[in-house]
Amino acid sequence: MDLPVRAFTRFGKTEGGFPGPSAGRYIYYRRDLREGFGLEWTPLCRDMAGRMTDDRDAPRYFVRFADAASGRRFVSLLRQQLAGGRSGLADAVETFGGARVVRFRLKEAPAVDPAAGLAVEEDRKLSIAATKVYLPFSGGASLAFDPGKKIPWGVAEIGAPKLWSKSRGRSVKIGVIDTGADYRHPDIRHALCRGINILDHRFPAEDDNGHGTHIAGTIAAGAAATGRGIRGVAPGAEIYPVKAFDREGSAYVSDIVLAIDWCLANGMHIINMSFGMPDYSQSLHDAVREAWDNKVTVVASAGNSGKPAEVDFPARCSFAIAVGALNRRGRIASFSNRGNEVDVYAPGEAIYSAWLKGRYNELNGTSMAAAHVSGTVALILAKRREMSPDAVRRVIVRSSSPLAGADSAPDAAGRLNAVRAFAMAMRQARAAGRRQGRRPSGRFGMAAGEEQDNRRSSRLRKFLKTAAAGLRPAAAATRRARHAPGRRAAASGVRRTSARVRRLRALSDPKSPGSLQARRHPDGAGRRAASPAGRRPRPHRSAKTARYR
Repeated sequence: MDLPVRAFTRFGKTEGGFPGPSAGRYIYYRRDLREGFGLEWTPLCRDMAGRMTDDRDAPRYFVRFADAASGRRFVSLLRQQLAGGRSGLADAVETFGGARVVRFRLKEAPAVDPAAGLAVEEDRKLSIAATKVYLPFSGGASLAFDPGKKIPWGVAEIGAPKLWSKSRGRSVKIGVIDTGADYRHPDIRHALCRGINILDHRFPAEDDNGHGTHIAGTIAAGAAATGRGIRGVAPGAEIYPVKAFDREGSAYVSDIVLAIDWCLANGMHIINMSFGMPDYSQSLHDAVREAWDNKVTVVASAGNSGKPAEVDFPARCSFAIAVGALNRRGRIASFSNRGNEVDVYAPGEAIYSAWLKGRYNELNGTSMAAAHVSGTVALILAKRREMSPDAVRRVIVRSSSPLAGADSAPDAAGRLNAVRAFAMAMRQARAAGRRQGRRPSGRFGMAAGEEQDNRRSSRLRKFLKTAAAGLRPAAAATRRARHAPGRRAAASGVRRTSARVRRLRALSDPKSPGSLQARRHPDGAGRRAASPAGRRPRPHRSAKTARYR
């Protein structure tokens, strides 16, 4: 049975904020797994039931479904196959997100027919894209606050402080898929919101590694009330920690897929993914594409292997902004991956940021570079929320400054420039407003022309209120004359003619006894004789004065 190539499915929210089967949002998928379920999947479930094992050392596999309803039907069918003598393995089937993601352990990989529309993948591990400078990822000793690094060099390098008078990234939601965050750190606690712990939903997304706290500080740190603290790129942004990595900085692909689904279901505007792996994952690719199609900008790190022509996944995915790292000299860092898939390079060497227990640390890595890009995107989206991820990436790429030295090349990615990126985005907004015949709104959250419509509605309400009171609204000229020095204030809300205008009208009216014409010719003598019948009068020499004759 041929499955439809294009279909739309619905999902809402279930326990833990994950997507569920209820109606809520439309998500695009290549195949609709709800059709032909029993015919195609029964042999597959029978094969999986024969390969399942409860050995904890066996490799783990997972399946990601287009909707949670299909996942529940698949689990029901799989447990039916396990009911005959192997019922103990039914408890080993793990379901997440309302059964949208199903995990189990197999002795060997099953033979899956691609025509069935089902992808069974081995659950591989990823690692965070950062290298330690001073400390291991243990959360032990750390650095004290350095007053000379209140604005870290990376934040100053991209020009973020020059934009804080225009935008601070206020109300932009950023999902940081990492090791969590330190909710008690004075520099970032103002920006931290309630996230989720993918590893164990019963506990908050507390950071036990330090990497996630470091990323959150680079994005949205704000100086504490005492003035003793650092500044991030977008101090007004909202950080939602999504803990998918353990204490050692490792995570499974299925955890990342669940984290992306959570960000999508909870309305994130940006997803920061400072991790990667060398292999390709179809399920992770589909999850990133799903986020991109739903206007969520995905920022990913290129990796720290130092390879000249290879970028980690998912950064090399076409639906993510791939970020490489630069050193203080503006050159590509030795540890950074590079290649045609890299969209932009940002500061990533010796980045000073927040750490566990209210302290600080310096780290190297493309993770830190990705955090600078996520903060820059937040500054732009705070003023232009309607921008699509494709438009955001074009602005980031085209506004970048060329690299220096041997790294410069016509087709190579440039250096992140937040000032130029913000200015280019605002110019595009003004140009779009002119093309639509409206002035683009500078107020947060309003589309171009919406603020003008609000002002017109306000003026109309004031006019109706004045008319209901029996008064005529005063004109602008009358209001200026009313407040002019030396003039008596007119009655409130009543239109009046100034004395100067009354005198000019009297002088120009021929019937008025005080007009200029009556003063010069009291008896009417000296006036031009009437023209003969059928003949037009000769025009006056001056066309300007002829209009007033």
